[in-house]
Amino acid sequence: MLSYKTQVQYICLEETGALEDVMGIENIDDELGYQFDLQLTFHFSDHFSLGNTISIYEPGDAIEDMYGHGFDETGIMDTIEMMWKF
Repeated sequence: MLSYKTQVQYICLEETGALEDVMGIENIDDELGYQFDLQLTFHFSDHFSLGNTISIYEPGDAIEDMYGHGFDETGIMDTIEMMWKF
């Protein structure tokens, strides 16, 4: 049996004043970025399953404001999960 889970997150700051004080930077944007996750799991039996999760993060303008123009690349992470239940 195949199962899946997915989610999309928009990550933002309500206020940036304290972050601007700590970082010593003025006018930090409130948008941290978007994250998308997809998990696919195949259940071979009640006791064993194999899954794969891929996560993609697209940084927002706040990341570029804090760390510069070299930090605006998309981040991708892929994990594999093997589960045995006793």
